[in-house]
Amino acid sequence: MLLDLVYAYRVLKKRPIATAVAILALALASEQTSDRSSPRMRSFFTRFPYPNLDRIMTVWGALPKAELNRAGVTAADFDDWKRQSRSFAELAAYAAGTVNLTGGDRPEPVQAARVGAGFFQVFGIKPSMGRVFSDGGEESADSKIAVLSNGVWRTKFAAAQDVIGKTIPLGGEIYSIVGVMPENFDYPLETEVWVPLVFARAEKADRTYHNFLAVGRLKLDVSAVQADAELRATASLLEQQYPKTNAGWSAAVEPLRQTTESVTNRFIEVLSVASLCLLLLAGANVANLQLAQAMNRRKTIVIEASLGASRFRIARSLCLQSLLLSLAGCAAALIAVYWMKDWNRTQIPARIYQIIPGLWQLRIDSTVILATLGLSLFTGVLCSLPAITHLLGRRSAPALNEALQQGSRSVAGDSRHRMRDLLVIGEVAMALLLLVGAGVMVNTFENIARLNLGFNPSKLLTARISPTQRAYPEDAQASGFYDRLLASLSTIPGVQSASLEMAQGTASDFKIEGRPDPVASEPKPDIRTVDSRYFETMQMPIIAGRTLEEQDTSGLTPVIVISRSIAEHYWPGADPVGHRVRFGISPWLIIVGVCGDTIQWFTNRPEPAAYTSYRKKPMLNAQLLLRTAGDPALAEKAVVAKVRALDPTEPVFEMKSMEQFYFEERSGVQGPPESWRIMRQSPSSWPSPAFMPSFPTSSVNGPERSAYE
Repeated sequence: MLLDLVYAYRVLKKRPIATAVAILALALASEQTSDRSSPRMRSFFTRFPYPNLDRIMTVWGALPKAELNRAGVTAADFDDWKRQSRSFAELAAYAAGTVNLTGGDRPEPVQAARVGAGFFQVFGIKPSMGRVFSDGGEESADSKIAVLSNGVWRTKFAAAQDVIGKTIPLGGEIYSIVGVMPENFDYPLETEVWVPLVFARAEKADRTYHNFLAVGRLKLDVSAVQADAELRATASLLEQQYPKTNAGWSAAVEPLRQTTESVTNRFIEVLSVASLCLLLLAGANVANLQLAQAMNRRKTIVIEASLGASRFRIARSLCLQSLLLSLAGCAAALIAVYWMKDWNRTQIPARIYQIIPGLWQLRIDSTVILATLGLSLFTGVLCSLPAITHLLGRRSAPALNEALQQGSRSVAGDSRHRMRDLLVIGEVAMALLLLVGAGVMVNTFENIARLNLGFNPSKLLTARISPTQRAYPEDAQASGFYDRLLASLSTIPGVQSASLEMAQGTASDFKIEGRPDPVASEPKPDIRTVDSRYFETMQMPIIAGRTLEEQDTSGLTPVIVISRSIAEHYWPGADPVGHRVRFGISPWLIIVGVCGDTIQWFTNRPEPAAYTSYRKKPMLNAQLLLRTAGDPALAEKAVVAKVRALDPTEPVFEMKSMEQFYFEERSGVQGPPESWRIMRQSPSSWPSPAFMPSFPTSSVNGPERSAYE
């Protein structure tokens, strides 16, 4: 065997160009395969590294008539669930979002979560330092304590061992650090800091705002089916007790692992298929090279056979040559992956980390090395089969005489080239498959411009800001900040118009004057508070009536613009302008216009919406929208400068063009919005002393201010 290895090495050494090309092809394919196998292995075997994972459940509100199976839960309903449940050893509510980390030279947003009593106990993970919040709920609403993620502890506190007792400024408030979680704890996904969630008295009585999510750990003798049945029965009793707010609402219990599988499996399958096609393409190329080189050495091989070399020995020699190539390619691939691992992580959109458990653990470990090595050996053997199959059938004396007579010339004849032809056909087929896939990904960006989204995404810059309530405790102060900001952004060179949008979620209590209340299955509009230039900036059509005007946003008469789908459903064949609607406890609003619908890109369905002035009830979480004359990226630095000029403590984050936003959603997630709402729902603003907003809402992803501001 050792002599065969030396001989195989010498043969490869004599043809350095072909050897280098083969190694490079296998290295590139192995690098992509090993790079993709890491998240695959991690996601499949350790999606969540929590003990008793099968007993950890996600608990949802559900509205069956509207086919809504994964919604948030109200504070009062959750309190009843927890008190009456006999199936859960622990049941905790939480709300995830974004909070500004202040105190440094430049404020920056961090992912944060407000978690209720027993949250950490649900997962059975102890802190690596300090403590977590008590499971008995002793923390009060005024408790300013925080638990850090391992990542924040390392990056913001340089892994200081004396971090317990230090402070961290969040949203203008100072929090005392009481614990640090280990690296393997990541829930909600990508959360960087946790603070206590304590329901205020008003929240405990609220059954309108479905703003919270819940997780629980089942008792040892209880199954998920039993827990689901119990909560549904509890929800049915609450529906009878509170028909006004709970009519049609139920509950659902689902294993945490199952909650993420629909998204994770799709993500893994796409990566695996692409990597496998690339590996097969590289293998076909190497097999073809090996076959060509073996044909050039056919005379030598026939002489070896005539001198007594067995078929097995010749096959082993050819196989060892391919194995040496594949091992060299494997080594080169692992080195490349190691050196490029940080760069590879930056190429994954941040949104993907928030929906794929275990992806953040992307690293080269023994599993990846062994998997890549095994796959490389298997590929090496396959690459040698065409040459072995083609040559070993020609060891007879006539074949020897023919080879000796031909000298160094190649063997002619269609039958002798059949194997090479098949390999070439396979290469072309797989290359075409990859080319089509790559073309789809590349053209996605261009297709956005032609996609009917209901507005024009071209040359539209988006960014998010989240002012703190401590800096703007009154609505008038928040409105004044937004007014000054929009005026300042409009002066940026190349900006044609600047607007903002605040999403309050889907109206849960939609009423039309003079009509009975709509049933749960009828469409309810998403409430979007905007400024007077919003429709101009978005380039959305006004079908009837007019748009919002400056006097509407500052006057006393509340008005609203509804989308086409709402108008056609509730006023078929009629003009809704002049009619009045309301949402929960809001005042009656006069419909002054009908605009086009925005279109959900995945389902191609209209998104029912209603638009009103942000000045009536500004939220402390807004999306900025700038229509530019040229490349939106040219205005990014100016936007940051304008915001910081008005408020030096306010960070600007998630800044990108609208086309880039949709490109990442389509090419990165490959799923409907509900897919990534699973782990990151509920409000993004911080903190929550005030309670009652203008418009009671209820949605899958939760309003972004709602009961929290």
